Amino acid sequence: MSSVDRLALAYARFINFSASVRQLTGPSALDAAEERMLHCLAAAWSMDHPLTVLQAMALPHGLSQSTAHRRLTQLRKKGFMNLKTDEHDARVRYVESTDKAQRYFSQLGRCMVEALKESGASTRGA
Repeated sequence: MSSVDRLALAYARFINFSASVRQLTGPSALDAAEERMLHCLAAAWSMDHPLTVLQAMALPHGLSQSTAHRRLTQLRKKGFMNLKTDEHDARVRYVESTDKAQRYFSQLGRCMVEALKESGASTRGA
């Protein structure tokens, strides 16, 4: 099997494994729009720069401004993010990750590692 085929198999396995993670979130399960928003937030948070609500609403998640705002509200209610008011300007609020979000991303990371192991894929030379 070629390395491309192994990576394609790894991706398919990751999709299957990650579906089980989504089912385990119980009452705080994410809908598709919330999940897209959370993934965009994760990419922004990984850059380690403060992210305002307005910046979060403008991320490339494919949602309208009003839908993005509603999804941010839902993610906060479900415990996947917090809002922190700027120390110098009370009008500015920052979107911050929570321990719950970090556990969710960690579970997805374990799914990725397991999928790569099971498929025999290697990211080296891909």
